[in-house]
Amino acid sequence: MNKLLLITSCLITILINSTYLNAQVGVNTTSIDPSAVLEVTSTDKGILIPRVALISSDNVVTPITNPAAGLFVFNTATSNTPSSNSVSPGYYYFNGIRWKRIFNNGFTLEFKQTAELMGLVSSQALPVPGLDTGRFTVPFKGTYQISVTCYYTAGDPINNSDAACQGDFRLYQVEDDNSRTFLEMAYSMSESKFIPQRPGEFNNLGNQFTLIHNIDLEANTSYQFLVAGSQWLCHNTNVSYFGKDTSNYEGSNGITEGQYGELTISLVEQK
Repeated sequence: MNKLLLITSCLITILINSTYLNAQVGVNTTSIDPSAVLEVTSTDKGILIPRVALISSDNVVTPITNPAAGLFVFNTATSNTPSSNSVSPGYYYFNGIRWKRIFNNGFTLEFKQTAELMGLVSSQALPVPGLDTGRFTVPFKGTYQISVTCYYTAGDPINNSDAACQGDFRLYQVEDDNSRTFLEMAYSMSESKFIPQRPGEFNNLGNQFTLIHNIDLEANTSYQFLVAGSQWLCHNTNVSYFGKDTSNYEGSNGITEGQYGELTISLVEQK
């Protein structure tokens, strides 16, 4: 009899465990969606996930040892030393190698060129009007992408032949003491085509150039960036333009900024 009870008890336990392993769980609901293993229903409450104090994004020992890929937590800590592995309060998941913050904020600054800049042969890079951010404060720690689009145009030919120029656009970070730190450069070239069929006329053929630079910035810290143009060498013309006034171009209908550049700073990954 005792053996029969023991066998019956074991069968019941197996059945219960099997049912549990394959069951769906519903909280405040009995109508669980077939695609869900867990469904929580409430009109005035949320789900509070575990709150932990992560040490760094590459720490897989403290406070959670060997976290499973896909583990989801809310981090309450802020790293004392800024680095590529530092963390700040927010939602994180473990991707199998490191803790990754879930991006939940946006930030974009846009600047447009305000006037043409005439280039001269010199070693000095001249700031492009309007493409200086001035001092601004970053609200979120993360990786920001700085995108610059500019136009470079050769000046009027001296003689009745084509003219050509070479130069570059440079992206600088302006330090607190107003010194510049070089970040990125885009080589540029352009030509002015002489038109034999129309004596005394020519086309200033401006070319578009783009440079992209990613940079890690710290929250609640002020920064400043600017774009400058440097003319290298010109043939059959004395000047070039880093963004040319297009109001006198044939067919422009008075549009001035057809060859004016732009500078955009956007948050691409919050950390």
